[in-house]
Amino acid sequence: MESYGRMQGFAVYSFYDWKKEKMKYLFAQGYPLIVSGVIPSNGYSSRRFSGGGHYVVVSGYDDLKKIFIINDPGPGVKMEIPYDVFKDFHRSSSYEPFYVLCIYPKGNETRG
Repeated sequence: MESYGRMQGFAVYSFYDWKKEKMKYLFAQGYPLIVSGVIPSNGYSSRRFSGGGHYVVVSGYDDLKKIFIINDPGPGVKMEIPYDVFKDFHRSSSYEPFYVLCIYPKGNETRG
């Protein structure tokens, strides 16, 4: 995905780590994020991760509710995921645990 973003003329920033504050900083700059993980079989309502793994778009957060807002292409819906459940989802990927990708217009800096 990183190379595709670059081929399309965008800048790419990625990291491997659970850095909630860095993710929130990037949202504040107006950038959605792509992350990998394994979806819980019961649709994010617990930490039992036996569903399928894939990428989701994280489009925001709410500190009062302590949630990340994601757009999951699997069910095709926007969801609010508690921070602790999201962290477990994000860590669960056997392919790319804690992978975060930010694709943004060239010339805009990410100082996260």
